[in-house]
Amino acid sequence: MSTRVHSVGVIYIASLLQGAVFVGFPALSRVLTQELGISETLYGSLYVPMVAVGAVVSFIGTSIARKVGIYPLLASGFAANAVAMIGLATLPRVPTAGLYPALLTIALLMGVSLGVMGIALNTGAMKLFPRDRSRALAVLHAALGLGAAGGPLVYSSWNARGFWEGAPILFAGLTGVLLAISRWRPIEGFDQMQSLASDPWRNVPRRLWSRGGTAFLYGVAESTLAAWAILFLTQHRAVSEPDAAGALSAFWLCMTAGRLACVIVLRRVEPFPLVTVLLIAMAVMFPVVTTTGTGVFAIFGYGLAGLACSAVFPILMGLASEEAPEHLPQVSSILSACLLIGLGLGSFWVGPLSTEIPMSWVLRLSAIWPVLLLGAVIALRTKASIP
Repeated sequence: MSTRVHSVGVIYIASLLQGAVFVGFPALSRVLTQELGISETLYGSLYVPMVAVGAVVSFIGTSIARKVGIYPLLASGFAANAVAMIGLATLPRVPTAGLYPALLTIALLMGVSLGVMGIALNTGAMKLFPRDRSRALAVLHAALGLGAAGGPLVYSSWNARGFWEGAPILFAGLTGVLLAISRWRPIEGFDQMQSLASDPWRNVPRRLWSRGGTAFLYGVAESTLAAWAILFLTQHRAVSEPDAAGALSAFWLCMTAGRLACVIVLRRVEPFPLVTVLLIAMAVMFPVVTTTGTGVFAIFGYGLAGLACSAVFPILMGLASEEAPEHLPQVSSILSACLLIGLGLGSFWVGPLSTEIPMSWVLRLSAIWPVLLLGAVIALRTKASIP
């Protein structure tokens, strides 16, 4: 096996597993709230420390990588994922008083993983395919979406056997295997990180922070849909748990399909018109998913929502990387951190607000996020030069 094949395999399979690990909380939302007794507000609050740590790690990870290299970031992400999955599997044996602290620890580990893996995987894909960054990122995030689509189905299948803990045990084992495989050969492009200037944030274009704002808005929109899908469907629309898990999987599966289709479409269509169409579709899908009445319609509606979300973030990162090709690690760092902050807000704010107004109305009002994002993308397009 050549070094390049090994590098591509590790980066893209790692993204696949990252997707499966990331959906652990939403896939187990009913188990956490109904079987283990966590309230909806506490469930939503778990995302806050997760993304806060992920955002901080994303910002400081570039400086750390300059000193030790990117591979240690990747390895630490693997380790954090494995420990978090083992922690999930042991939750039924944790005393009631220690349940929330245990969940908080798992959330913090996932946050560390999200931060370091965001830098390592996005930078790795852009380094491996320097002439095709947008499509390389689209495939990378398609792998992430495929893992996120399969995750709820794996959890649901183990839950149907009366042993949902088997799913995180499986993911922990697979993560350990991939960590071992990643050590066989060096990963192309990772060694270049230590050749950066002494201050990796020196001369970073201010425009990248505006691009980070677009990632933040996207994160709020995506997580508002995904993080609350199973709870909304099972507790507010009386959809069965298997159908609700199928709807969440449909969301991620269609997102994956859309990202793969984006690889082909971007050969003929410029990124701006494509992202415009997708953002309009996202705004439409928020009120659509709230009209869900049956399991089939839920699966269909969330599938369309995933398709609308599909290529938005890879395009946003691709646009940023084209504007600042000499700052790829910083592009990964800024957009990953801002995405995580957005994911945290979208995952949290629905819970407290839904105690005041129906969750269906919270979701309908959330159509404002893709509208604001479209406005930001248009505004950035009017400024052709980087300050």
